[in-house]
Amino acid sequence: MAILQGAKRMLGERRIRCIQWEYGGCNLDSRALLLDFFQLLGGQFHIHAILPGGLIPLPEYDAVFENFMTTNYLAVQK
Repeated sequence: MAILQGAKRMLGERRIRCIQWEYGGCNLDSRALLLDFFQLLGGQFHIHAILPGGLIPLPEYDAVFENFMTTNYLAVQK
């Protein structure tokens, strides 16, 4: 999350087309909720969970996603 916060200008300039990140128990330590990712990226990016069966679109945040089970996510510029 700190890296994305530092890239706000680049995000605003639409210079970043996609972002992949892992979310899990380490986010408890860093206090970076999935909600924070949606708030930062949701307006400019389509967010997907990366699962064995493929990409699952997540059009909006839901608190049920805050399970801290290790999951990979992909944000693709709209």
